[in-house]
Amino acid sequence: MVEVHNWDARDTASTVFHGTPRAFGGNKVHEISYPRHMQYRDVAKACKTAELTLAPDPLDQYLNGTPDSLRWKLGRKVTFHLQFCKVVREKSEWTINHGESIMNLGDPARQEDAVDKIINAIHNRLVRGLNQLTYSKEQRLRSAEFGTKMRKAIRDTLGERTAYMIEVGSLATSPECQGRGYASSLVRVATNLADARGVPSWLVSSNTANRGFYHSLGFEVVTTFHVGDGNPTWTAAPVPVDIMVRHPKSMGDMWNEKTGVPAL
Repeated sequence: MVEVHNWDARDTASTVFHGTPRAFGGNKVHEISYPRHMQYRDVAKACKTAELTLAPDPLDQYLNGTPDSLRWKLGRKVTFHLQFCKVVREKSEWTINHGESIMNLGDPARQEDAVDKIINAIHNRLVRGLNQLTYSKEQRLRSAEFGTKMRKAIRDTLGERTAYMIEVGSLATSPECQGRGYASSLVRVATNLADARGVPSWLVSSNTANRGFYHSLGFEVVTTFHVGDGNPTWTAAPVPVDIMVRHPKSMGDMWNEKTGVPAL
């Protein structure tokens, strides 16, 4: 996506129950309240979830709340659809209940094939073109600032370790579905994979209000960088962005967590 966020701040429950059939998109489908790979039919709902959860996000307000912003909403809507279709094909996007809660699982072990490379090249060209057409000069400058600072923070803090770490990316839950444990369940898909491999997991969080949620899942802030400092067109306080890391649990830790037996 254009932005790299973690959007879900309030979803702290840990138990997820199977739902009953309900109407969705004009068709009768089963409510699926457990993590699974996103499908193409989930894309429209996932786009709506992303839009709703980004609205109050501090970083999104900085990136897009510029004095000269005009047509960016249309550009982002199209970009969301392109991005979600891409990650559905890659099987890197996970969802609960057809796009009501979403997460991208960044697995460095996944290898690109020739078709992936072609699709990614076309996708990147389309997104760059959309940004040029619909995003203002100030929006592009702020996006470049964020990207530069984020890459430096990741490089300085994590270095080459991201080559084997599992990434939790673009976590979001639709506001009316928060508090059901959806986001916790999605994050555990990533952390369980990391634990099985014995590697850390990491994420970039664009809202410091999310710290408590991520702490509850074992993540700790390793560095915080700011955007908007020194920008004369931004009159609010600089926006903090966290890089967070979770170290893998041993088999003994996971056994004790499930059984309540204290470690020896």
